[in-house]
Amino acid sequence: MDSTNCHAYEACRDYSARDQKPADRADGSLLCGRCLAHAEWVIDKLDFDYLDLENFLPKPISSGLDGQPRGGKSQPTPIREDVDELQREIVALACLAHRIVATYDGLTDPPGGRAGPRLQRAVAVVRPRLALMARLESGVEILVRLGRAHHRVRSLIGLTRRTTRLAGDCSGCSASYLLRDEPRFAGDPLMVRCGSCERTWTNEEYETYVGLHLGLTR
Repeated sequence: MDSTNCHAYEACRDYSARDQKPADRADGSLLCGRCLAHAEWVIDKLDFDYLDLENFLPKPISSGLDGQPRGGKSQPTPIREDVDELQREIVALACLAHRIVATYDGLTDPPGGRAGPRLQRAVAVVRPRLALMARLESGVEILVRLGRAHHRVRSLIGLTRRTTRLAGDCSGCSASYLLRDEPRFAGDPLMVRCGSCERTWTNEEYETYVGLHLGLTR
């Protein structure tokens, strides 16, 4: 691995299992073209991720005109701590990204307030400045973590595609958790990914890996 490689490192969307290194960086960026495009896609989905997670949290008890709570004797729905923590993580990462671009672009720091509006303001500021984020090591780290958080949201709410578990261990983290998603459209390239560290390979790279390292028939 050298200075021309994508700084998403093992999380690079075009990481080569055969060469054991991420793709080349795009011009003027610490990320490769595919990782940068994926970061743009993730940022655009953060507001929706937050709202989708909101559906898993208990609704506030409604009140009558006299201000007294309504709802009878039913027990309140327990808070899903995993959902609440994931929402907080998304907001915290987005606000941190806001602070990073504010520092380098002469903007004011993100204001306080409720989580939802804070997330919306952060996305509005960060989205047009992704190129700046992708030139900074701290920015790249935040973008990678947001990508992982987005994937966790999709898994939690059941929006992931049908997935097949494959033989073999990840060449990055050694987890025996290789997955291949079903194609979304005609011509969609089959990608293999590690369910632990999110490293990805093309289906061809995976088959080469299987042939060389596992001695299995393609």
